[in-house]
Amino acid sequence: MALPHFRCLALGASAIPVSPHVFSAEPRGRMVTDGEVRVLQSGGSRINLRRALFSKDGKYLLCVSGDAIKVFSTATDECLHALWSHRDLVTGIQLYPNNPLQLLSCSLDGTIKLWDFLDGIVIKTFLIERRLFGLYTSASADCVYAICQGGSSTRRFDLISIKLPKSTAQECKATQVTVLFTDVHSSHKCTAVGREGEYIVTARRHTLIVYFLKSKETFR
Repeated sequence: MALPHFRCLALGASAIPVSPHVFSAEPRGRMVTDGEVRVLQSGGSRINLRRALFSKDGKYLLCVSGDAIKVFSTATDECLHALWSHRDLVTGIQLYPNNPLQLLSCSLDGTIKLWDFLDGIVIKTFLIERRLFGLYTSASADCVYAICQGGSSTRRFDLISIKLPKSTAQECKATQVTVLFTDVHSSHKCTAVGREGEYIVTARRHTLIVYFLKSKETFR
């Protein structure tokens, strides 16, 4: 007679066999438990949905995985740890221009986070209060660029520049937000920052738009 299928749920130092019928799934990876079994954390996803990054020295590979960011060793292929703090899907990661051992990430939860990805800790959280779909950096660490939903519309997206506030608080609100383009493509693949941060380009339908940041000139 075939034995029923069981899975192991790690709780502390022990592993407890758990029937697959114990859990029922809810949106965004949350789980509901029956009985005395309690899920402490759930999440993750495929690691190839967003562009991965290598650290500047090539020792680490950083990959978005659902609402987390996984840090891999390129020498051993081992996942060293995962960066958990966002409350929704992570939609973009970039190395911090001022420090190659730090990472910026954006999420649908409306925040940009600055990480020490080696220690796996959040250094600072910037509150943007808009759903963010892509993140871009330039040579200037004070300003980043992001794709967000345009106002109350769920089908229109804007490309914005965000001046990151210099605050000693671990959590602070970004108040200097400027809309560069309206009605851009929501895909992070359709926008890029040019060489040395001189310009930013975005593609929409059959049009390529180039915006020079210093002169504030736009070419189509």
